[in-house]
Amino acid sequence: MKLPASPKRCLAIAMLRVVDLRQKDTARYTRCANQIVVDVEEWFREEEYYHRVARICNDQSIKKMVAAEAIYWGVEEETLVKLDRLTQDDILRHYRTDYMKAEELDIESVVTQLKSQLFLPAPETVRIDDFGGHGHHIIRFRQDIFKVVSKIGYNTGEFWVSKEDWRPSSEIPADLEINYIVSPFGTLELFCPVEEHPLFQKLLSKTAQEKFSIWKKESGRYLIMCRDIYRKIYAEARTRTFQSAWETVKIGPQPLTPNFADLIYLLAILHRRSPGQFPIPDENLYQIKPRGLFVSELYLGLIHLADAPEPPPIPPPPSNIFLNGYINTHRDMIGNWSASLDITELLKLFEALRGIGEAIQQELMTDHPAQQDSPLVR
Repeated sequence: MKLPASPKRCLAIAMLRVVDLRQKDTARYTRCANQIVVDVEEWFREEEYYHRVARICNDQSIKKMVAAEAIYWGVEEETLVKLDRLTQDDILRHYRTDYMKAEELDIESVVTQLKSQLFLPAPETVRIDDFGGHGHHIIRFRQDIFKVVSKIGYNTGEFWVSKEDWRPSSEIPADLEINYIVSPFGTLELFCPVEEHPLFQKLLSKTAQEKFSIWKKESGRYLIMCRDIYRKIYAEARTRTFQSAWETVKIGPQPLTPNFADLIYLLAILHRRSPGQFPIPDENLYQIKPRGLFVSELYLGLIHLADAPEPPPIPPPPSNIFLNGYINTHRDMIGNWSASLDITELLKLFEALRGIGEAIQQELMTDHPAQQDSPLVR
């Protein structure tokens, strides 16, 4: 189908009609016959080559039209404001059913991506010592399973440290990842890759977009808090088990495995969040096992916590004295950290962020209210 007028006049006609000017007024402002307006609108709807329509009404051309010509058309100020807010999406959505169908499918895809990326891990799963330097990074969270002996305080033979999420479990993949950006000053902010999609801004209302910005910044602060608590627990565990002394003399095996402090961090938070399900481990859950002739190992259930050298056999084995002390240290640190102000503040922030996330998720379940923020109806 042949273009009924010049590309600039076609664009001007489409712009005025999309902001609801009458046909005869549009013809008057663009200085053409009424039939030209009819033909242009028919061309915008019927042109089989979608890309030709999109090329005429691109955002840059719209802005140039408003700045260079629309201000001289003599339209009312309210109409000029609407024209200034007009976008290519508005024109294509007005005329093209193929665009509306494609956009609807794209929006559903973007919604699905955002739901997946709008994810905040439970604090007990964030056992991270370093978030890296300035730039964009990715953390991959895998499902963690810690097995413990089925005994006092535990109802099953294993407990599953899963990601906290408000989505049905069927929608949560086995592995999840978080994208974040570290600033030159060391602060963190979460980043959802779907934000770069051109339709992203259409998903959320202004209020929800503000909540989303807060969620990203505060979630970065939340991850920093997790890291700082994790580091403090590691430092205290090293001090209280004489790990630093071992690093000086290096006699025998290294006392602690990474699991020692990891489980203090994890169980302290779980105990605070659900003391009935995760009490401080009973002493009977800890086991000291000989390994060969010269070393004994400390386990919590099936998790290897620490080692101690075994000098010549003098009952009771000297290593047991060390390892029994480690048991007391482990249990004591779980209890103390569970009641600490640091973990109290961390969980408060976590719950607040979950509330913000749930509010954003709730809006995504509606008919995308951001689309109602069209400049044409303001």
